[in-house]
Amino acid sequence: MNVPRLTAVFLTLLWISCLAPADAAQEFAKVGWVGAGVRWLDSDARSAAMGGAYTAVISGAQAAFWNMGALALAERAFSGSFSNSEWISDTWVRSLSGSFGLAGFGVGGSATWLGMDEQHVRTVYQPEGNGRSFDNSGFVGNLGGGLDLRRLFGDMPENLAVGAGAGFVYYQNSLANHTGEALDGDLGIIVTYDYSPQFMLAGGYTIRNVFEQSMVFIENEVRLERRDRLGFAATYTSAEDLLSGPLAKIILALDGERVLFPEFDWDIGTKRAGAELCLAGIFSARGGFVLYSGDYYDVRWGLGLCLKPGNPFIPNLSGGIDFARIDHELFKPYNYLSVHVSVDLQQ
Repeated sequence: MNVPRLTAVFLTLLWISCLAPADAAQEFAKVGWVGAGVRWLDSDARSAAMGGAYTAVISGAQAAFWNMGALALAERAFSGSFSNSEWISDTWVRSLSGSFGLAGFGVGGSATWLGMDEQHVRTVYQPEGNGRSFDNSGFVGNLGGGLDLRRLFGDMPENLAVGAGAGFVYYQNSLANHTGEALDGDLGIIVTYDYSPQFMLAGGYTIRNVFEQSMVFIENEVRLERRDRLGFAATYTSAEDLLSGPLAKIILALDGERVLFPEFDWDIGTKRAGAELCLAGIFSARGGFVLYSGDYYDVRWGLGLCLKPGNPFIPNLSGGIDFARIDHELFKPYNYLSVHVSVDLQQ
């Protein structure tokens, strides 16, 4: 059996299925749209710069947001990150994420807030405001765990890893004195295959809002529709230097999702692509592209600086800062800024 070839064919078919015509894919994936609008956004600068093509990327602290299965394959470490974006129209997005990895098992969570600056109540006769104000915000919290299936199936090839994860998702919407809440679930799986010491293939699949729960908001009950997402990533790592580690690491990633809003008979398909070049584990350059339904798009780029583990200052500590710039076709450009830290538990 030619495992690499079969893996490539399988992942290619998955990617093509994301690009299938709308009428053939309406049951393939659906997406929640109430309160869950936060989940359309990126959780950090790295994922934003890579176009959100993150389903098959082992993402450390952000795994609970992107793919619960990736928690199982995280390094044996504690990781945390914080991100901030001054988004469009005086709107801000902030995210706090963390994960804790052990040998073949990991747990993690994330909290993402979408809010607006204080809004003033205006009338025809008082266009500058009448002295009163109100808040408008959304929140999504994720908490889950992942297991490396090699712990259950010991006869799996050493170069094949499968991480499966599940967790809960909490949604909240607030507008003035109105609040809506909902609790649902996420599932995720990620498969990695080490084709050689330098080359790795990965495929990821996630289901968001598994139970399709409902949220009551301003006397309206709206279902959190299910969203399915598929991704593929290829990673090339150059030969390692004894002092600096890999001299170069390249990640190419593709994601596809099919979105269906049955209440409005809308069908939306989104395609994402991203790339990252990391030099000596210290400097990273990233780029991404997102094509939305209606043929509008955005182009992204970003940079990152890291302090590697094994550094002469604190050997078991690593961290960094990431920046992303998003140039949207319809909105004004906006930025993401993130900081992350990781403590290696193996040293």
